[in-house]
Amino acid sequence: MVKKFHSIILFIFILDLFLLNLIMLFFILFIKGYSLDFGERYFYLIVFFNLIWIIIIFISKYKIDNVNKFLAELKDIFKKILFLISLMSIFAFLFKDFRYSRLIIYGSILIFLIFQIIIHYIFFQLISLYWGTEKNKTRVVIAGAGELGNYLFQEIIKNKSFKYYKILGFLDDDKIQNNNKGIVLGKLADANKFFNKQKVDELIVALPLRVEGKINKLFQIADFYGIRIRIIPDFFKLLGENFKIYSLGKIPIINVNEMPLDNYINSFIKRIFDICFSLFMLILFLPIFLTITIIIKITSKGPIFYRPVRVGYKNNAFKVFKFRTMYHTNEDDGKKSTIRNDPRIISFGKLLRRYNLDEIPQFLNVFRGDMSTVGPRPHRVYLDKELQYSINKYMTRHYIKPGLTGWAQIYGWRGPTQTQEQKEQRTKHDLWYLRNWTFWLDIKIVFMTIFGKKSRINAF
Repeated sequence: MVKKFHSIILFIFILDLFLLNLIMLFFILFIKGYSLDFGERYFYLIVFFNLIWIIIIFISKYKIDNVNKFLAELKDIFKKILFLISLMSIFAFLFKDFRYSRLIIYGSILIFLIFQIIIHYIFFQLISLYWGTEKNKTRVVIAGAGELGNYLFQEIIKNKSFKYYKILGFLDDDKIQNNNKGIVLGKLADANKFFNKQKVDELIVALPLRVEGKINKLFQIADFYGIRIRIIPDFFKLLGENFKIYSLGKIPIINVNEMPLDNYINSFIKRIFDICFSLFMLILFLPIFLTITIIIKITSKGPIFYRPVRVGYKNNAFKVFKFRTMYHTNEDDGKKSTIRNDPRIISFGKLLRRYNLDEIPQFLNVFRGDMSTVGPRPHRVYLDKELQYSINKYMTRHYIKPGLTGWAQIYGWRGPTQTQEQKEQRTKHDLWYLRNWTFWLDIKIVFMTIFGKKSRINAF
C-alpha cells in the first residue's frame, strides 16, 4: 500500500510540473505572438517557476490519504497556490528591470489553479473508485484477538486512511479474548490451513512477545505463502503517539518522543526561515531600533539592553537581548516576575512592553541561532526548574529552540505563571506545537501574533 501511494504521489508531481510548464509556455507564446524566440529571460522565469513549485511540494507535500474529503484537498491546493503567488510576486519585484509580463505570471498561476482543482478532483475520485473495489483491497488477517488485536481492529474501522483494508478475521488460541465484531478464523496452528484456502495479502501480528515461538512459526508460514508480515509490539501503548523506529547497525532503536523538527530537512527549513525573517525584521526596524536606543539613553540611567539569562535548546542557558524597560538596579536576582502596574517599569518602558517593542532585539538571538522566530517562550532558570517539578513532561519543550512568539502566546497564555492553570495551559500549548509543527503553522503563528487580539493579553 505504501509503495502504491509513493507511485501515485510521484505521478501527480510529474503531472503538475508538466501542466505548469505547458501553461506557462502557452502564455509566453501568446504574448510573443506564438514566436519561439522569446529570449533568455523567460527561460529563467520558467526555471524559477519550476524551482519554487518543487520547493513548495517539498515543504507541504501531497495529502492523498483523505480522498473523500475534497474540501480538505481544495484547502491544501489554495495554500500551495497562495505561497506560489507570494514568491513569484517577490521575484517579479526583484527583477522588475527585466519587465516580465504580469499576465504571464499571474495568468499562468490562475489557469494552473483551475487545472489543479479539476484534475486533482478527477484523479482522486478515480483512485477512490479503483482501490474501493473488493478486487483491489488489501486482505488482512490479524494474529491475536486480545486487547491489542481488538484495538487495531477498531482503529482500522475508524481511520479512513485504512479504508482499503479488508479484515478477513483473527487467528487466536483463546477465542474468549475476542470482544470485537471481527470473526475468529481459528487457532494460530490453523494458519497454514487457512492461508492455503484463502488469499491473504498481509498478516498483522498483535500477540504478546512472550509467545515468541508461535510468532516465529507464523512468520515461517506467512513467508511460505508470500504474505507480507507486520508486527505490533505489545508495549506500544507505553510509547505514546510520537515514536519512530530507527536502525543502529542491525539493532532497531525506538525514539519514544519523535518530533517533526527531529527531521533534518524540517529543521533546516525552519533555520533558513529564521535567518531570512530575522534579518529582514532587523533591517525593517532599524530606524525604530535606533530611535528606541536614543530615548532609553536620554530618559533613564543604565544600559540600553537588558540581558537576562534564559533556558533554551537542550536545556542550555543563554542571554536574551531586550530593550531595558525598568530602572537599572543591581538588586534584581531574576526571580521576581513582572506584575501589572509594576513600579520598576519606566514610563517609556510601559509603551515598549504594551506593543512588544522591547523584544525587537531578540531578532539578534534568532539570527545568532539562540532562538527561533516561533517556539516556546524561554523562561528564567528558577522558573524553568519550578515548572520541571510541577508540570508533567514540561522539560520536553527544550527539544527545540525557544521562540520570540509561540502557540501559547497567540492564545493569551503569556506573562504571569502564578496559578496552576497558567502553568499547565502554557505548557500544554507549547507541547502541542512541538508535536504538530509544520512550516505553515509557523507562518500562521507569526500572522496571529501581529494581527490577533489574544497575543497582546498580559502584555505589561
